Amino acid sequence: MLFFCLETKEAKIQDSKYFTQNLRQASPLATQAAACCAPLVGHSPSSNAETSLDFYAKYLMHELHSTLTVRYNQLLCNFATLKLCHVQMRKIKLIWDFRGPDSAKIAEHHEKHLKEYIAIEKLPLNITGFDVLNEMHAIAWMVVTDDFMIPVRDALKPHRGELAP
Repeated sequence: MLFFCLETKEAKIQDSKYFTQNLRQASPLATQAAACCAPLVGHSPSSNAETSLDFYAKYLMHELHSTLTVRYNQLLCNFATLKLCHVQMRKIKLIWDFRGPDSAKIAEHHEKHLKEYIAIEKLPLNITGFDVLNEMHAIAWMVVTDDFMIPVRDALKPHRGELAP
């Protein structure tokens, strides 16, 4: 009869009468536990067993609420950490070198093939380019994350790689 409401971030007991009736079945133990727990929360149970049971039920509901709230916050922190790790994943620049008088045109053409590969494989990053370093040396490059570096490396055989800025 317990549910956890994510929208309000609090635990609720749906049927407190059912909860209290189950406590009444263990009346001597519940009364004794309520008396032991009372100093911890600053209340004193009355001598009436009914009041002690109600107090103990409220105490248990409070503890349950606290436990679930703490666990919910831990899960949120874990999710935020995972999401942050995913966002801050290393980016690696895979580079193909081309040399000779036609290196600029070859690098530009190679970039088109890199874009085609990204579209076919549906990679999450679509960062490609080519740079002419001098009249005899040009490079084509693409940026991938750590997750995709090994499959892309094995398929496309880049000449070198470096961490992307």
